[in-house]
Amino acid sequence: MTSAKVKQDSNTEQKINVKYNTHVSEEGWKDPVTNGATSGSNELNYRVEAIVIELDESVPDAHIEYQAHVQDIGWQDWVRDGETAGTFWQSLRLEAINL
Repeated sequence: MTSAKVKQDSNTEQKINVKYNTHVSEEGWKDPVTNGATSGSNELNYRVEAIVIELDESVPDAHIEYQAHVQDIGWQDWVRDGETAGTFWQSLRLEAINL
């Protein structure tokens, strides 16, 4: 995985902004992006190693839970609301994300 995009289904009634950033090998943590923007390193093909996902506060008590599949480790435990999924500085790529 060299980049990630997270966005809300357009069929939902209430708009919730999703903010996320990725940790990229050789580059470190990227600046946060929102609502379907790409986070990662497409042009340099560096691997994404971790991701942090948060929702804005427009909907009280709304939460997001996510889980990462990491190279040579497999599925990690579920995390939520701004916690880190994946690893960083271990040279292991993020291979999939469950939301």
